[in-house]
Amino acid sequence: MSNDHRPLIGVITARASQSEQRQLLKGILSKADELGIDIAVFSNVYNFVEYFADVEVENKIYELVRSERLDGVIITSESLIFPNLQERIYEHIKGLDIPIVITDAEVEGYTCINTDVRSDLMNIARHLTDVHGIKDIDIITGPEEFETSRLRVEGVRKIMEERGLPFGDENIIYGNFWNNTGEDLAEEYLSGNRRLPQAVICANDYMAFGLLDKLLDHDLNIPEDLTVIGYEHIGERIYHSPVLTTYQRNRAAIGAKAVAMIYSKLTEAPMEDISISGCMICGDTCSCGVEKRYLRDELVEIRQMKLYNDLNFFGNFEQQSVTCRSISDYIRTLQDFSYLIRNVSGIYLCLHEDWCSRSHKSSVKEYSNNEPMICYRIISPEYGSDDPAVFTRGQLFPAELTGAGDKKFLFFAPLFSEGKEFGHFIFQYTTPGSYDPVMIEWLKITVNALQVLRMKNDINTLLECTNLSEYHDTATGLYNKQGFINELDNACKKLNDKEKLPLIMIRTGIFSDDSRIDKKNLSVRLDVEIAECLNRIAADINGFCGKLSDKQYILTTVGIKKFSDNHCKTGTAS
Repeated sequence: MSNDHRPLIGVITARASQSEQRQLLKGILSKADELGIDIAVFSNVYNFVEYFADVEVENKIYELVRSERLDGVIITSESLIFPNLQERIYEHIKGLDIPIVITDAEVEGYTCINTDVRSDLMNIARHLTDVHGIKDIDIITGPEEFETSRLRVEGVRKIMEERGLPFGDENIIYGNFWNNTGEDLAEEYLSGNRRLPQAVICANDYMAFGLLDKLLDHDLNIPEDLTVIGYEHIGERIYHSPVLTTYQRNRAAIGAKAVAMIYSKLTEAPMEDISISGCMICGDTCSCGVEKRYLRDELVEIRQMKLYNDLNFFGNFEQQSVTCRSISDYIRTLQDFSYLIRNVSGIYLCLHEDWCSRSHKSSVKEYSNNEPMICYRIISPEYGSDDPAVFTRGQLFPAELTGAGDKKFLFFAPLFSEGKEFGHFIFQYTTPGSYDPVMIEWLKITVNALQVLRMKNDINTLLECTNLSEYHDTATGLYNKQGFINELDNACKKLNDKEKLPLIMIRTGIFSDDSRIDKKNLSVRLDVEIAECLNRIAADINGFCGKLSDKQYILTTVGIKKFSDNHCKTGTAS
């Protein structure tokens, strides 16, 4: 670790706008602030439940973890749904000579922090048996092949056995950790296909919400007829009735502990003892009732989200952004609408130097750390210059991120469209609430507007060439066949009966069977080189030249007024 800068820890995550990851990042941010550490979060946008090949390019944001600027890396494994993405990220970090901590997974060769889900479920079961005197408990968990699903079942089984209470296979329901599993279980209880227990433990909140939503439409009363307990506390209880009693999985403590572990390795300071144990958060689905302090925090969050949702819904950011005619207009529009992002203090636009002319082929390759980029300041917590700064991709951001101040908590979000990578945004934040679903929508609007601006540039170039392309070859600028004939006709009208014009026909690739000559990139390059050569010759002899067809060119001169047949055997015009 260099002594001339604050340590910078990279955080690889996905679905960063979701409640679970915001909790984890809250712990990371708080502990980093306490220890004087900067944070760079790298996250994609579309990594939800399904895989979409057309947005695969967004995952190139994770290549930035190879930057030499990073002093450590945290990987939030739970957020990385797709196995191929996990493998690719582990490939990116292979060989990095910096501390690496992985949360919510056990990966050989790395330091890992994992919640003890078995212990957490034991605490939930104790609450039901010891506080509420419940003796008949079902548990709905995830897929049976997942170790974490089985660990949650084992936690409940352990407490039931300790208390001599019955608990067998008939008490265990395997699902998929999603709402529809809870809905299906409700149908089984309501139809009588499954006996109704005194309580059901849902191994995450999503399944509990599905169960509650389905039961709300029927006469089964909660908690009188059925006590329901969730797990994880994802923070969406207010949208369901009754308010769920759940167990908070202490993701914030996990995040804080990950930072502390890296700090200890960097500084050789003693490792801080941070407990990652969770706690019960009571609601109305058990007889304990709602704890107002937790509900108040959730309501404050929801009200803020609603405010920003309304600002975005009734604003005209999308309409204004697509009318931009230049990168300067685009930046001014982003500045005008930066208030739509909650808790953001800085926004920086980082574009590849060739963003406006990038091809799909150039976007799928892996770039080196020396790839040139340009950074535009949109807003910053302190005054900063509006002049764009040049830096390399491996630097992550310019050495002096103008206006950012000393403390840098940065979130990197990919900029891409139609399989083309343009660069990334850097959001400087004060709390993890900056990257919520509203910010994701803001980001999508900016990307679409940038693509429109790129297309306008192509269209303007095409319009400027409209008159030119009628009589000129668009690739080389030489006269095309019609243009050359017109120019030749004009030249011939100026000749007297005894004067002639020499025509030199040029054919390229006559003796080549190399099919590669027809490849677009090579063909265009040869066209341009040949055109430059012919233009030089034409200038020397006061002539003009053209491209008649693929690989066929023509050259003449008007500078020789008297020209005998011996001077040119290739053709004449009159």
